[in-house]
Amino acid sequence: MRTLVRNTWFPPDVLGVRGSSGKRPRWVRQPSHPMIKSELRRTLRARRAAFVHERGDASLHLDIFSNSLLNLLTNSSLVVSAYIHVGAECDVMASLLTLASLKNRLALPCANSKQDRLIFRKWWACEALETSPLGFEQPVETASQVTPDIILTPVLGFDRGLARLGQGAGHYDRAFEDFPDALRIGIAWSCQEVETIPCDPWDITLDAVMTEREWMTAPASRMDFIE
Repeated sequence: MRTLVRNTWFPPDVLGVRGSSGKRPRWVRQPSHPMIKSELRRTLRARRAAFVHERGDASLHLDIFSNSLLNLLTNSSLVVSAYIHVGAECDVMASLLTLASLKNRLALPCANSKQDRLIFRKWWACEALETSPLGFEQPVETASQVTPDIILTPVLGFDRGLARLGQGAGHYDRAFEDFPDALRIGIAWSCQEVETIPCDPWDITLDAVMTEREWMTAPASRMDFIE
């Protein structure tokens, strides 16, 4: 798999910050658009909830996955990180569990506080889950930790340039920094698309977005090298 990482910000050291390792901690970064992002999150959460309520189902089914994504998911050498959906997020898990080839390669993100960096642990349908203090389901601590090759990412908002808006805690932003070679594939409903996502210097764009209507990439996306 060829790697082309775009929009990754490597800021200077921050003097006086205990444990600084050359990357500026998120809690001392200054967002450029805090009010705009906050209002956009409220709007998109309401829009997403209404969409799923009208649809009557939060499942995103396998038959609309793109061929390029299916080829990646069935590649026996790649570790795929998914997620257990919360609320009106797209539920991709039922479809993923139909792919027998994923049994030993499926992983889920884990974190126990807002300050934690995501780690990824192996998981399959019959294995135990626990509820993170952050409110989502994750594998138990005894599950093996793995390095993801593909990160299927629940997205709150996105645009055609593949900029993403998350929940605001920064967990996936930090995971993208920690695993720069992993393909970043956003999962969202079509109603979550906006014309422009306001971006800060440290925001990292996605490689692709999948909705119930379409599969989209952008010029210079790393997906172009494998399709």
